[in-house]
Amino acid sequence: MPVNKNQLGRLLVIHGKLATMRPFSWSQLVEACESSDLVRERPAKRTIQDDIKLLQDVFNAPIPKWKSHYFYEKEFTLFEALNQDDAALLNESLALLRQFSALPQSDGLQEVLFKLETEAGLFAEIPRTVVYFEQNPLLKGLHFLNELYNYINCQQCVEIDYTDFKGVQSTFVIHPYFLKEYNNRWYLFGLEHVNQRIFNLALDRMNHLTSSDTPFQANEIIDPSTYFEHFIGVTNPQENQPEKVVLRVSKPRAWYVNTKPLHTSQATITETDELMEFSYQLIINKELESKILELGADCEVISPTSLRDTIREIVAGMSRRYSLE
Repeated sequence: MPVNKNQLGRLLVIHGKLATMRPFSWSQLVEACESSDLVRERPAKRTIQDDIKLLQDVFNAPIPKWKSHYFYEKEFTLFEALNQDDAALLNESLALLRQFSALPQSDGLQEVLFKLETEAGLFAEIPRTVVYFEQNPLLKGLHFLNELYNYINCQQCVEIDYTDFKGVQSTFVIHPYFLKEYNNRWYLFGLEHVNQRIFNLALDRMNHLTSSDTPFQANEIIDPSTYFEHFIGVTNPQENQPEKVVLRVSKPRAWYVNTKPLHTSQATITETDELMEFSYQLIINKELESKILELGADCEVISPTSLRDTIREIVAGMSRRYSLE
């Protein structure tokens, strides 16, 4: 039986109480749910009774029926209600969550894990970690993630003191819409109040945040599911339109590009024993240039001419910098 988020919170609270082996009335369980961070609302008597019935019928919890108070007749954990495959999957999920709990934006996650592993008895044996995510906990600005997340959820404008990559300091009032991670950096996307334009601001360049009294403007401009469709990264030059980009990549590097496309629009045009040619429909930006340069001498821009000239100028500059003359 599917369990929704609110019900899961109540079940964990009820289980935590009954696991003490002491009897509780329905009103005591109501108060426990209301005061718990897992629920934070006052459930009705019928709701508690339905939760108890679920524990009895679905989870086979040892709660006597037809009693005025609820209690466990013997020791019991919710973990016992899971089969072997369920238990293994849940343990693996908890192991993955533990990795994210080390990041500053996940301050509350450690507490949630503790409650899952103690109140719900979901600990069994801690599995060996075999999946590792790329993380950079020392990246500047990560501590703003949780605060910005709350501003977005509350639909509250935020005033941001910001220093751009040229060292110019500015203050923006932003209507925050969503956060995006790219290349191990986090960016806030929102409407800049004065110019009424979509801005993306890197968290590692933010100096200070504070709430703004400016009335919040709901997001009717940018759809995150389609906004990034025609470009790589986070920079969307509003004046540019998608155009056909053709890259010629030497093998064996071409096999890497073929199995890990630079963009969802990637298509193979030509393949020989020595190379592959790929086409894309993209807005040209700095992130695309960086992706091309990552491929080094294995990649040649065939078209458009403007992008080919840009890469040629960058390579010429690199050549001069590394010249022995």
